[in-house]
Amino acid sequence: YRMAQKKIHEKKALIEKLQDDHLHFAFPIFCVSLHNNILVTGGGGGASKSGVPNELFLFELHKQNGSLHQIASKNMGSEAVYNLSVNKNNVAVGIGNHTQLFSIKTAKKLFSPLRKFQTDFAEEYSEQKVVQFESQGKHLLTAGADGILRVWTLPSSPNPLTFDPSTSYPTNPPTGDHRAIVSASFDPSGKQVVALQPLRGTLWSVLKGNVLKTFVPTRPTFSFRTGLLLKRSSTSWDYVTAEVRIREGTVLSLWNLHKDSTAPIKSVHLRSPLLVTCLSCCSAGKLLAAGSADGSLIILDGETLTKLKVISGRHNVAITSVAVSDASANLPVRIVTGSLDGHLWVTPFQPSLFTNINATLILSTFILLLALFIYFILSSKRSSAF
Repeated sequence: YRMAQKKIHEKKALIEKLQDDHLHFAFPIFCVSLHNNILVTGGGGGASKSGVPNELFLFELHKQNGSLHQIASKNMGSEAVYNLSVNKNNVAVGIGNHTQLFSIKTAKKLFSPLRKFQTDFAEEYSEQKVVQFESQGKHLLTAGADGILRVWTLPSSPNPLTFDPSTSYPTNPPTGDHRAIVSASFDPSGKQVVALQPLRGTLWSVLKGNVLKTFVPTRPTFSFRTGLLLKRSSTSWDYVTAEVRIREGTVLSLWNLHKDSTAPIKSVHLRSPLLVTCLSCCSAGKLLAAGSADGSLIILDGETLTKLKVISGRHNVAITSVAVSDASANLPVRIVTGSLDGHLWVTPFQPSLFTNINATLILSTFILLLALFIYFILSSKRSSAF
């Protein structure tokens, strides 16, 4: 009985509830993922025997007040959780060079293991970096240090569709860290995948197995850090990239990869120390959130990349992952951030009418009003002269 009570006490000690919307974990957080009101987060100290645990947690997010209610947890043994994806029924977790699939049983308050399989095969420093469910939940996308995209048919296909983006290079294919895939996303149909390597992005047709388009960072000295697909409708979407360079900041670019042009629709430069490490958006793609290496949360308009707000002081080191809830009637959007400092915050953000207005429209209106004001002043002076 005493041993059981000790284990319960140790489990509770992994989380310190500082506020309803603010938790502190006894390990660095590497990933958060949100589906409706289900939030999954994970991290840990890895295989080193430092005493830092490797854990996976499942919460319910209350959108009315932003509070978090713990549903389940899972000790991951000697492997830290570095990336994950969640849908209605399942969680896919990246641990080392493997993926572990769990079913979510909220009523029984547990993760039920389904399958574990190797998803990265790099000869040195093998590590899975990306995992994502296709919107219907029938396929799973994985990618990592070996530079190979793999699409697995769920629940149990042992032979994935594979694609090597490096084959799209006409000469000098990437090696080492430049070969690794740092970000990848299904399009809304699940028939195409966008993949980012540090020096090139690739749009791949899953059905035909061919390259549809390639694109490169907008600045030659910058490299892609991460990317995100912004769903506009069931058939249309854009893609946003974050390219970074230390001491120079981040360039965020918005791309329409269906057009013939290989230039982005729009680019904005976020000056240092804003080095973007992660991106997320609401399902409509209208609100974009970015985590920074200095611990700042940057909130932007997902259609114009206009910076709406920068929130600092909540994390004192890099934000590693961010998730954005969908907007609800009369309720603010909830933005969840996890960091290497072990803190997890739920930040409310209520887009105002002013912040949703295009900055160009605001400037044009101001100039028009100023011109009208000057016109009336001059007219009144002329009248008084006569």
